[in-house]
Amino acid sequence: MKRYLTLLPFLACHFLSGDYFTEFIKYDAQPEFSRIVITNETIRGHRGVDHFSDNSKKYEKDNMFHTRDYEGGPKHIEKVESMDGHEVKCTLTIYPPSGQGYGGAVPWNFIQVYFDGELVLNSPFGYYHQSGSTIPKIVIHPQEQMLEVFCDKTEESVFFGFIEHGDILLFTDGIIRRDKREHALPFSLNLTCQKQIDEITVIDEGTYPIVERKFKKLEKGEKRSFRVAGPFRVFCEDLLNLKFEVNGEEVARVKEEGEGNYRFDLVK
Repeated sequence: MKRYLTLLPFLACHFLSGDYFTEFIKYDAQPEFSRIVITNETIRGHRGVDHFSDNSKKYEKDNMFHTRDYEGGPKHIEKVESMDGHEVKCTLTIYPPSGQGYGGAVPWNFIQVYFDGELVLNSPFGYYHQSGSTIPKIVIHPQEQMLEVFCDKTEESVFFGFIEHGDILLFTDGIIRRDKREHALPFSLNLTCQKQIDEITVIDEGTYPIVERKFKKLEKGEKRSFRVAGPFRVFCEDLLNLKFEVNGEEVARVKEEGEGNYRFDLVK
């Protein structure tokens, strides 16, 4: 009994100390290597955690984005690079822990990668509470037109997407899956401006998480073409000056609540 009593103070201190940590997403463009590396990073210990948390705004300038900012709101980050004749756009959405409800103790992060305007990856990033999976690292190789996505739910631990062969990587059923663009995104959407439009937001509701595209300052006659997975929603104050076609056919729109908010059903 004496021996157990001797151990009590040690055990109490051990459990009280807990695991003091925080996380951030690091975006690292490396044009000299023709690659972009995106990682989910962890800092542990009071000195490092407190320093990073207190200076998180400063570290955002170094492309290090805090995901466990309990006092901050959602973050939407967009990074665009030109490498080896290709444009690569990455959009990160970070929902810090809310402290409430299912999964409220962890951040919810999502990433979309566009290669020359085409969606090539749509996935959670970091730890994803809903499926219990972790995607800690993504590497984009513009010259090779290839993606590497690391995921703990695949046997090989890394998934490859070959962009030049029409591959798209989507997170479904708790894992990353590779599919052909025409199968995963079966609808070809063409948008034409009848006159100058200041801003348009198109949301593809057929993917999970949803994909949001924003276009600004489109001139009369300008066109945008991309593929969508299902019903899409449009936010535009001047919708009547936009023409939409899906797979070469016009589509019906349904007015919903909110100014400039329309949903398209992909049917005549």
